[in-house]
Amino acid sequence: MNCEVRVAVIMSVYLMDKLEYVKQAVLSIEMQSLPCDFYVMADGPITKEINDYFKTLTQRSRTINSFSVYYYTRKENRGLAFSLNQLIEHVLESQNNYSYIARMDADDISLPNRIQSQVNYLDSNKSVDVLGTGCIEFSSTRSDIYLKVLPVEDHILKRDIIRRCPFIHPSVMFRKSLFLKGFRYPTDTKSTEDYAFWVILAIAGYKFGNIDEALIKFRFEDDVLLRRRGFKKANSEFIARWKAMKQLNCMSIKNILFALGIWALRVAPTSLAQFAYKKLR
Repeated sequence: MNCEVRVAVIMSVYLMDKLEYVKQAVLSIEMQSLPCDFYVMADGPITKEINDYFKTLTQRSRTINSFSVYYYTRKENRGLAFSLNQLIEHVLESQNNYSYIARMDADDISLPNRIQSQVNYLDSNKSVDVLGTGCIEFSSTRSDIYLKVLPVEDHILKRDIIRRCPFIHPSVMFRKSLFLKGFRYPTDTKSTEDYAFWVILAIAGYKFGNIDEALIKFRFEDDVLLRRRGFKKANSEFIARWKAMKQLNCMSIKNILFALGIWALRVAPTSLAQFAYKKLR
């Protein structure tokens, strides 16, 4: 274990992940210009190929002692928030003196300078506690790509939190001190754990920021919007926004109508949802 490593990256994998995409995600972390350690949780049963792949990686990391991979398994699928919280505990219990904890998803790709850029920013901006980046949306089945860059200032990200998520979740880096104070992803929400967490941190007074540069490639396949559709997803998102409006004291007709509009898109035909996403993203 390299005690000079300052960043731990956490990622969850589950049954539906594809080995090809997982390998691309892992390689993108291994090839970072700033070395970091990688903590991975298997959220319930996963394919033998992916399980064997991570076992091989952890064995290699022990013998080569370069890119350290820590792999954990759990028999039961408990969801993303539960997995991330367990990984956070493993990071905090480790003997390494990390400064930051970063997120990664199993089907995305971090650009080589992502971790270094975020560390440089946080080292220079001591008041920022949670830092995201922009992304390049891409697909393995389409040639078109889309550059997505979010607002960078804390007050704008919080002002618009009812209308849009302040971060692209797999791009986020946290100060470890935030988790040492006991904050964790809420596990009582359904498919809105990241959004609910941003609201919790906003209420607690933590400062947000984004780098106005695409530092990850975000895989946006044709089935992404399909997975985001349905009454269950729509109701979960509306409840999360309703709670946020009450907790952040920003209940207004405009915000309520916006939340209702998002609800309607989640239950609308896929073609309409795709058209709206392209126009509103």
